[in-house]
Amino acid sequence: MSGFVGKITKVKGLSERRRIPRLGKIRLGFKVVKGDKEFPAECPFFVLPQEVGAVYGFKTQEDAMKRAQELEVKRKDVLTFIQKNYGKLAEQIEIMLPVNDIGAVFPQAYTWYGKSKGVKCMGDGEQATRYNEVTKGMEDIECPCSNLRSDENPKGECTLRGHLQCLLPKVSMGGIYQIDTSSKNSTIDVNSGIEYVQTIMRDAGVTAVGETGELVGRFAMVPLILRRVPTETHFNEQKQIHYTLQLLPAPSIDIAAINRLRQDTRFIMSHNQYALPPAENINPAMDTGDVLIEGEIVGEGSGEGGTDNNGSAETQLTDEQQKETLINNIKELRRKLTKDQFEPIRAKYKPDITECTINELKAFEKEVRDAIEKKAA
Repeated sequence: MSGFVGKITKVKGLSERRRIPRLGKIRLGFKVVKGDKEFPAECPFFVLPQEVGAVYGFKTQEDAMKRAQELEVKRKDVLTFIQKNYGKLAEQIEIMLPVNDIGAVFPQAYTWYGKSKGVKCMGDGEQATRYNEVTKGMEDIECPCSNLRSDENPKGECTLRGHLQCLLPKVSMGGIYQIDTSSKNSTIDVNSGIEYVQTIMRDAGVTAVGETGELVGRFAMVPLILRRVPTETHFNEQKQIHYTLQLLPAPSIDIAAINRLRQDTRFIMSHNQYALPPAENINPAMDTGDVLIEGEIVGEGSGEGGTDNNGSAETQLTDEQQKETLINNIKELRRKLTKDQFEPIRAKYKPDITECTINELKAFEKEVRDAIEKKAA
């Protein structure tokens, strides 16, 4: 038996494969629990793992709260979360994409989880593959189907999901971090950012060989900035502000930097590229993270479990959230009317506006809007 020692040390098709590890997740919000109800809450900042927060997090509570005030954050639970977790929050981070393959660094699909933790159906807008509970096998179906969540179908369970996998060179080059989004605007803006970098790099001669053999702009290992940007959206005729993702070339990308990138392209692209781990695709309802109960943070964590909604019916607002949004809208609209114009409308509703029902607040808001339109006419 000793004749085999040292003769076979590798397995063809397996031993040469390499994979970059996942170091953690960067979240876009946190989870709130009130009573027996649980729902995601969007944060205007990235919610970072501890080691990332040490590099990019706010240095003081005062700085974080000041920025939240500048962004006009009004929700009490979000402000409490920011106040208690400021060191793990950042508005922008510096990233690199490890491979020159958009499908690998930012896979995206319409996704349905049902009641399970894992994916039950995934589609590309034309065709989907769904798990059949009866046959216990996979089947192809047309996509989208009637289960897609939209403004017309707010109770649909299928939603857009994107998973950005990136390096944080100032934190660690030893693995990637994952950022999940269900936002259409964020998905479009990240795709646009990658393509823009590809375009300027291609035009500058910083190219790589694409999947079909053509020369494409290189975006792998190019310094980039990923940031949260306040974006106005509308849902159920209500104005909402959400904090979408935006991907940009780093300010350091000047002519000299492009020349350096051109010189190292052959070195980077000629080496066997490490494969990325499959994106961790977990039902958001079953994901874990920081929990806010009655205004208090419970447990440690990395702020995991939040979503980025963009106001496109991608999550349902609780009654309390709807009331808060309506009240803020009324307060904002009130500034456009004189006291004499506003007071007759105000007198129709309860003295304490917070005691009004959602329907009463909607009627209140509509009357104010109608008065503003009448005034403008």
